[in-house]
Amino acid sequence: MEFLTLHLKSKMPLTKEFRIFFLDGEPLQEFYYWEVAKKINSRFFAMDIAKVENGGWTIIELGDGQVSGLPDI
Repeated sequence: MEFLTLHLKSKMPLTKEFRIFFLDGEPLQEFYYWEVAKKINSRFFAMDIAKVENGGWTIIELGDGQVSGLPDI
């Protein structure tokens, strides 16, 4: 994953990550389209992705959209 900095309190590494919410296999906002999203058997889910050092992307977490908090923005 692409390293950004260390968390000020925990000193854990922070990487370039994103959370994308999907409904019926389609992203709810404009993002790069992932063919994998159509294969998930869920109407509403969230996918956390991170940029890896070689420039590609990887899925870190995939879960039910109801248990993830929508951002204020």
